[in-house]
Amino acid sequence: GYRYGYSTRMQDTSSSQSTAPPPLPSSEAHDVISLPIVEELLNRFETDERAHLHIRQLWRSVDIITRSFPPQSTSSSPYAQPTDAIDLNHLERCYNLLATSPNAPKLLVLAHAMCRSLPKPTLTHFRTDNTAVWGENVQPSARQVAILSFCPFLMEPECHTNLSIGLLSAIHNLSKPDKKQFMDILSTFSKEHFLTVLRAFKQWLTLEICQHELQSISALQVACNATALLFEVNQSTRIVKVSEFYNDAVNSSEMINIQDHYVRWNSGFSFCQYPFLLDTHSKSLVLQIENQLQMRHELSNAMFMQVFSAQFASPFLVLNIRRDHIVQDTIIRLQSFDERDLKKPLKVVFEGEDAVDEGGVQKEFFQILIRELFDVNFGMFTYNETTNRFWFNPASLDEGEFALVGSLLGLAIYNGVILDVHFPLIVYKKLMNESVGAEDLSSFDPVLAQSFRYLLACDEQELELLDVHFEISSERFGEVVTHELKPDGANILVTAENRQEYFELYVNYVMNESVSKQFDLFAAGFKKVCGGKALRLFQPEELELLICGSPDLDFVALERCCKYDSGYTPTTPIIRDFWDIIHNLPLDKKKSFLFFCTGSDRAPIRGLAHLPHGFTISRNGPNSSVLPTAHTCFNHLLLPEYDSREKLYKLLTLAIDNAEGFGLR
Repeated sequence: GYRYGYSTRMQDTSSSQSTAPPPLPSSEAHDVISLPIVEELLNRFETDERAHLHIRQLWRSVDIITRSFPPQSTSSSPYAQPTDAIDLNHLERCYNLLATSPNAPKLLVLAHAMCRSLPKPTLTHFRTDNTAVWGENVQPSARQVAILSFCPFLMEPECHTNLSIGLLSAIHNLSKPDKKQFMDILSTFSKEHFLTVLRAFKQWLTLEICQHELQSISALQVACNATALLFEVNQSTRIVKVSEFYNDAVNSSEMINIQDHYVRWNSGFSFCQYPFLLDTHSKSLVLQIENQLQMRHELSNAMFMQVFSAQFASPFLVLNIRRDHIVQDTIIRLQSFDERDLKKPLKVVFEGEDAVDEGGVQKEFFQILIRELFDVNFGMFTYNETTNRFWFNPASLDEGEFALVGSLLGLAIYNGVILDVHFPLIVYKKLMNESVGAEDLSSFDPVLAQSFRYLLACDEQELELLDVHFEISSERFGEVVTHELKPDGANILVTAENRQEYFELYVNYVMNESVSKQFDLFAAGFKKVCGGKALRLFQPEELELLICGSPDLDFVALERCCKYDSGYTPTTPIIRDFWDIIHNLPLDKKKSFLFFCTGSDRAPIRGLAHLPHGFTISRNGPNSSVLPTAHTCFNHLLLPEYDSREKLYKLLTLAIDNAEGFGLR
């Protein structure tokens, strides 16, 4: 924010009286604000009292602010007519001059002047002080509130009580057409300018939470609603990342009890009604609360059935699986359960193995099953080597397997397990019922996108040489199969006039039509398990992070949060050697180590420093030839105190390279 001196004693004289000050002589009057005008007034500020008066008059007039800062025009008229667009560079230079000039009026003086262009906030519980005088019978305009929203003074806490609250209220009370115009104006902002407004909006909300301890619900709702307008703009323009909307105060467990907001979701003000403010971790907590309530409900039903009827109902979803037939057994077992059974806590039993599933067995179960299902030789998915992502194989019609993969994703979410799956983002968009199309092609298949950029830009002669028709060919089971993109497409040549249609039909076929059966089965399996309202909080990018975890494997953070037991400390020589070895392993070995200790080679949403149950290393006896072992349920490594670094390295790498199953294979 901009910081400069101010004095609460120095009040805007036009703000301290209800009557308007005398007008300037007509030769001094201006009907817009511009950089030359502000510069000229500031140069006269020390010697001419009328300059003080004039600059305040400019910033307190709805009409003058609305007419100001039009986009640059070639019109010969001295002042262009207002449009949706704003010359933000001009506006920014003007604000910077007011913020930095030694002759500029003090902060509160300008803030009070701006308040005069706004109506007095009418909503209950707004906290404004008595120093501001609000405009009478004024109707804010969309351009005016957009210009004031860009004001750097809004980042100053001193302006929160009056100017920020007044502007929030004005935005809230805009008519529907004016709100649409306000949003249209915001959609023209660059990323940097959009962030300037967004950060001011976020700061208003943070100050309300910190200063008023959530008692001013009306102010909170209006601040959230104003930010919602920006989010709606961003949904169509994608100016900034979704994470830019996260609010630290809203996501602070010290300030906000997310469980209370889940309870109030349908019966009052709740931050769950504004999911763009919640980060992925907070949303995952809401999902956990919902899942736990559903699990408790099913546990209660099972106990009721057992007590009051002769029918036995297991309180868990138990899967007895043969490790060598993991896919077939899982499909058969899951098909035997109804939707209510799938809401129970999952327990996995590998036949012939003694391990009790406290979390580690199910993590390994998911890991092995996903690896087999996504093997390209299995035939369900194709692999794009450019993006390192899998896509549905249009030639595969194995209904059970596609529904199984969807159910696995749902079960993993429901039971808090991270999966090592690599889908393109459009899969998560489609799961969230968002449309996908040409704008997604670059991330889905960069090579194909590059080819289409050429096709859409080349001249007619080059296009004719390409000899492209409205059809698409692909290989299925060793045979080339051709599909017409429109009736008689094989005989319709792609030309300059119809190439955009060809592009859109091609993309729709690849992303939607060709895999509709496979995706519908996948989505049905997913929603059979995980279809509660908490899932609707997530954006597609966040859903991917929820399922796949963080790609950032920060082992330094893991070392910092590590706990030690049975005589080990951070300074024990073997512990120092251990971490030095881990930090110098290649990435694939680090992933193997993580899988060995935790049952997953992925990090949770907030990184390795936030593993469930933490991470612990215990001394497992003196020097010996016993391999390191791990309790993956609790992320607990048992490490003998070997007598040399070389022996530690040899036995540790041997253990992590042969870590599949409970008992080395």
